[in-house]
Formats: sequence, C-alpha cells, structure tokens
Amino acid sequence: MNMDMATGLPASGAPLNFWLWLAQLFITTVFATGFITYYQQGWHNAHEKYGQRPVVSWMIRLTMLVGAIVLGIALHMIGWRVFANTTGLMFHNLGLFTLTFTLLVEGEALWEYLVQLVAVLFVWNMHHMGYYSDPKYTISLVILAILAVIIWLHKNDIRYYVVRNVGLFTVIGLDFWTLLPRHSAGLTMTPLIAFQGFSMYLGMIIATAFYLRADHLAEVRNEENDQTAHFDSLTNAKSYATFEEEVTAAFNRARQQGQPLTMAALDIDYFKQINDHYGHLGGDDVLVGIAQQLSAVLARHGNRAALYRTGGEEFNVVLPAMDVKAAQPIVEDCWRSVRQGHFHAGDNIVRLTISMGVVDMVDADRNIEDLYRRADEGLYQSKHHGRNTITVNGRTVAGDPERRPIAIRTILTQRVYDTQSQPIVATHDEVILATYAQPYDRWDFPDDVDLPLSVQLDYVQRLLAAECCGRVIMNLTQKQFLDVQTPAYLARFQAHHPALKRLVLELGNLPSAAQIAARTRAFHEYGLRIQLEDLAPFGEDKLIRAVLPVVDGLKFNVERVRAAVEAGQVKLQVDDFRQTMARYNVVVVVNGIKTVMMLITPGRYWVRGMLKGITTTGRNCPGLPDRSG
Repeated sequence: MNMDMATGLPASGAPLNFWLWLAQLFITTVFATGFITYYQQGWHNAHEKYGQRPVVSWMIRLTMLVGAIVLGIALHMIGWRVFANTTGLMFHNLGLFTLTFTLLVEGEALWEYLVQLVAVLFVWNMHHMGYYSDPKYTISLVILAILAVIIWLHKNDIRYYVVRNVGLFTVIGLDFWTLLPRHSAGLTMTPLIAFQGFSMYLGMIIATAFYLRADHLAEVRNEENDQTAHFDSLTNAKSYATFEEEVTAAFNRARQQGQPLTMAALDIDYFKQINDHYGHLGGDDVLVGIAQQLSAVLARHGNRAALYRTGGEEFNVVLPAMDVKAAQPIVEDCWRSVRQGHFHAGDNIVRLTISMGVVDMVDADRNIEDLYRRADEGLYQSKHHGRNTITVNGRTVAGDPERRPIAIRTILTQRVYDTQSQPIVATHDEVILATYAQPYDRWDFPDDVDLPLSVQLDYVQRLLAAECCGRVIMNLTQKQFLDVQTPAYLARFQAHHPALKRLVLELGNLPSAAQIAARTRAFHEYGLRIQLEDLAPFGEDKLIRAVLPVVDGLKFNVERVRAAVEAGQVKLQVDDFRQTMARYNVVVVVNGIKTVMMLITPGRYWVRGMLKGITTTGRNCPGLPDRSG
C-alpha cells in the first residue's frame, strides 16, 4: 500500500485498509442513529409539543432545515478539504446521509423539500465538478430526479417500512458512488473505493431504517396505551378515569381564573329494553351510535366541549368557559340530534331519546363532586318528568315527555296444550315477544318476532332453571334459519342443558319451499325440529304440500282459518285434512283462541273439528297477569 510519508495516511487513490474501513463503518453507523434521534425529537417539538404555537413551530422547523443543510455541506467540505484522500470517505458519507435522510421527514411543506433537494444537488455537483459533460453525470441526475419524485409522492409508505426504506436509499447510494467521475472531491475513484464508500452509506441506511421502524412501533404502542387509558374502548368517548382527571383540573382552573364551567349529565332512555330485545351486542351498537352522534354535534360547535362515557348508558359533556346560557344551544342540539336520529342495533334500526341534567358552577360548589352531583340530580329530575327532557339548574326547559321512542318489550312464555289428552296437558313452552302499547295500556303480541338467538336462549336457560316442561319452542328469523352456523350453535346449547328435552324452531317469514327443505335437513341432523307458523291453510296449500315431507309442525291462526271457512275457500274436509297431517306425522298447532265465542261462528264446525286431536296455544306470562282473555 502506498503511504503519504508526511501524514502517514493512505495516498490518494489507495483504498482504506480493512481495520480503518471497519472503524469508519462503525463511526458512521453510530452517527446516523444519534442524528436521527435528535432530529426525531426536534420534529416532535415542532409538530406536537408546540404544534398549537405556529411561530415557535416554524422557528424550530426552519432551524432544523438550515441546520441539516449546513451540517451536510460542512461534512462534505471536511472530507474534501481536510482529508483529500480515502480517509475522507467517512465525512462524505456523513454529509450525504444528513442531506438525503431528511428528504423522508414527515409533515414538511413542498418548499422545505425542494430546499433540501437543492442542497443535495449542490453536493452532487461538487463531486462531479469538471465532469458535467460526462454521461455518467447526466444518468446520475436522472436517477436522482426519479427517486426524488418517488420519495415525495410515497414517503409515508417508505419511512417506517424497512425493506422499502433500505431498497430506495440503496439505489441512491449506488447512484452516488458508482457514477462518480475518476477524480471527485479529493478522491481518485476505483471500484474498491466506490465499494467502501457505498458500504458505509448502506450501513447507516440499514441502521436507521430499523431504528425508525422500532421507534414507530413504540410510538404506536404508546398511542394505543394512551387510548386504552384515556378512552372508552367501545364508544371512543373519553373514559371515566379521564373524566375524573380532566374535569377536576377544569374545575380548579375555572375557580382560579374566575371562569364559568358547565356540565351536562345524560342517559339513554329505556336502554334496558334495548338490551333485552336486541341483545347486548345490539345495545353496544346503540352506545357506539350515540357516542358518534354526540361527537359529531360537539364538532359542529367547534369542539369546545368534551364527551365522556361515565357509566353503562351514561355520558357526560363538559363545557369549559361557558355558563348554562352559552351552553344550552349546544346541549339542546345534542338532545335534538339524538331524537331525530336513527341508530343501528344489529341489523335493526331504532329510534332513541336521551334525558339530560345541565348545571353550571356556582360559588357553593366546593369541588367537582358537588357539580357532578347537581348535574346527576338534574338528570333524574328529567327522568321523573317522563324522560326525553332537559333540566337546567333544576328547571325543565325542553322535552317531549309524552313521546316514547320505543315500546317497552319483554319476553314471555306461551303455553302449548294437547287437546287430544284428557285432561288437557301442556306439551311445550313457547318463547314469545310482548310489546306494551302505552296509549292503550295493554300488551300486544306482534306476529313477527325478531330476537337475537342469544336473547332467546338466555330466557330459555331461565325457563329451564324454573323447572318448565323441558320442551321449548323458540322463533327463528329467515336470516337465522338460512345461516349455516345456526343449527350447530343451537345444538351446542341443547347439549349443555340436559333439562332441555326438545327444541322446536318456529319460522314465520318463510323463504322458498326449496330453501325450507334444504335447511330443515341441516337442523334435523342435530335433532332440532322445524315448525312453520302464521300459515293461511288454504291460500298457501301449495307451499304446505311441498314442505310436509320435511317439516315437523305447522301453526295456523284460528282467525285466519275461520275467515277462510266463511269465505268458502275450504275445499278439504276436516277428516281429509287431519289424515294428511297424520300421514306425514306433522304436528298442527292452532293459536289465537282467546274466547269461546271464536268457536261459535259460521265456521265453527270446521274449526272445532280441526281442533280435535290438534294442539292449541294460550299465553302464560310468568310474573305478569295472564292477558290472553
């Protein structure tokens, strides 16, 4: 190896020896990780810590931009002027890295990016000085320009992805080191020197790519932890723990600065009925929808208020620097928006209302608990006044307490009796839905029962615990019937409850005869029975005949049978009808028999004859008076 005797350094054109190259490789890698650590901290200060102070933020960004450019150019100049030989490889790479890495900075403006690109071009041209007519110079600029456009357009898809990051900057390093002219900034280029220079740059790129990735993942984890700690996981409203922390601070700040503070406590009306009817998953959907609706309203008012979920269906809105007069339009907008909205509960759409209690801070409030207690008292006053109302400082100011957004619903048991036995005995307990009609003060029993399976099975479990007969009929919607997972789901429930001797699934909204036949076989494989309900015995005779070989039972409404008889639609004798049902071993159930008068009508002979040997139903509501008449 040729040595410069005056300095003891390798002569120009001679590569670094192995140990010196390894030392420089280590130094450049350590520098790169340290540089991005401080640069990331500066970015955090500019965009997050002082993001709400534009002047300070721009000063930090400008300092970072100028500092990176000055440092990068200075390192290149040191490599050229101080170490005019391969010892300067390290400084050339440090300068190149400092200028090119900053091209990936997040959240910068286009003018910042172009200024950084100009600095890269300045150093690039310095290395090609005297060789601008060389084709390699033109090729290197074209490649650099293409890479610069890719970085600007896709930097967010490159920054934190190791393979993409290393791949792109590897091309930049190869473009720079392999296309340099023979004499470049104090270097006499050879393939080995180009390799040593590129390897140092590559080492820095690999180290920083992994560092960026790890730092980003740590930041994401911190954000997730912060989200978990401060936000409700279901609704994304702020959590109760955050409520206690932030509202206490807001109360103390308002006290010290002599500013007003208003709090609104709100609650979803009749939420228990929503859970009972649509299941807890449906209730969760409602909670999410309410939180989104309220958040949208608060955003419409400039996000001057914060939303917190403080209980199951309870929320609080805190409005700093506002008394009730200033806060009331926002509160009423929240209340009105919910009343007018439509919310999902599973596949169903429901209408909802909320009750609210609104108070502002007074001198007698010693702490935040006093303010919260008065807001809660206002909420219960709204509930007492019929719900769907707003109480402000103890006075009801808005509401529609007569309006009930949803009917009160509950699940009851309908007893099925065998009329052939003497005395008549109960054969099954049927799970049905009852809806309380407030204007008429009565319970109605809708024909269409759309209940989640989990809700019905929960009720069945309670029936079994109450020692019912062990034979249960429950309803299936068409969607549940066609769902391929339903038979196995119900069979697992039956297997875990030995007291359940028989489970019959009743289908009201009927699909096609072919679908009924195909799906019924799947239920039979698990020992489950299928019964079709609400049939017109003579208007739907074609469908009935098609499914008789596969179904286990048919349910007719006595009123529809009687109406068909009176209209002369009956073409089949009673005995023929009963023999047809017996041939296929199909159980026939007749419901809707409330009074004896139903049987002494023009169609009484056919109806009464049909009832011989056929089971009938009568409602039996545990815990409630029998309203069957």
